[in-house]
Amino acid sequence: MTRGPNTYAHALVRPPGDSFARAISSTGASNALSFGGVAGLTLTNISVTGAFGFGLQFTGTTGTVTATNVDITNTSGAAISVSGGTATYNFDATSSIAQGNNASALSVAGGHSGTLTYAGTIGATNGTGLQFDNADGTYTFNNVTLAGGAGIAITNGSSGTFGFDSGASVTNAAGAAIRVANSTASLGYAGSINQSTPGSAAIDVSGHSAGTMSFNDATIVATGGNGLRFNDADGTYTFRNIALSGGSRLAILGGSAGAFSFLNVDITGLAANTTAVDLTGATGNIMFNTLDIAAASATGTRGIDMTGSTTSANVIVNGSST
Repeated sequence: MTRGPNTYAHALVRPPGDSFARAISSTGASNALSFGGVAGLTLTNISVTGAFGFGLQFTGTTGTVTATNVDITNTSGAAISVSGGTATYNFDATSSIAQGNNASALSVAGGHSGTLTYAGTIGATNGTGLQFDNADGTYTFNNVTLAGGAGIAITNGSSGTFGFDSGASVTNAAGAAIRVANSTASLGYAGSINQSTPGSAAIDVSGHSAGTMSFNDATIVATGGNGLRFNDADGTYTFRNIALSGGSRLAILGGSAGAFSFLNVDITGLAANTTAVDLTGATGNIMFNTLDIAAASATGTRGIDMTGSTTSANVIVNGSST
């Protein structure tokens, strides 16, 4: 990594309030830039490619971190890692992450409770995508494109608020395209989800004891895998357009007491002995504005199963769209 005439072979640690105002280029370093306990920072014109560890690493950072034209490509660790701290991070529209290695594009962990706004582009064709582990702040993204197995995971006590605009897309994640587990996070997602990976869900929510998840402006298409799965989901969930086929389906299980609202759900191509809408563990209110189910096999298939549901009277289907 170079800054002016100097060359740094190891991670660079900067003092509080420092500023990088000149171009920095790092290729094949360990952790390209590492900041511990920094209180405010300005980063300008930085390019990191092929670092053997993190691209940018922030630990216990406070104050405001402003990043302009910061580009990180194909790091072996997380392209950007945030651990703890209360910092406000602002990455401008000229910044970018391109992750093609088996690592995350962004990792936020350790109880971070500030804000992170990323106005630039984040793309991943490999790795784990965006990982939030005990992330308690506010996180906003404008252009996120995840493929090649990468997805979004919000886990381990995360209580933050997460927003993804219409420029977001997740295609064929190795696990769930969006996974929320053991958290009270709130999520707004306005982009697209396309999932065909066998055994994987488009959306998987478990242990979500509170919080609101809105997919009102999202398009969700699953042509394989597990569709949408909720287990012990007690928050509020709203959806617009969902198309499930190839064996994917909707399941609300495990004593889920949340309120669910679906505008338009189409389920086709059920395999033998499967259920399109499994509500056997639902204990809250569920509303379908329109619900269309067409099975490919008549052997043992069920449209809606409410066996054991304690609030079957609170499941409402207004009609079919056809």
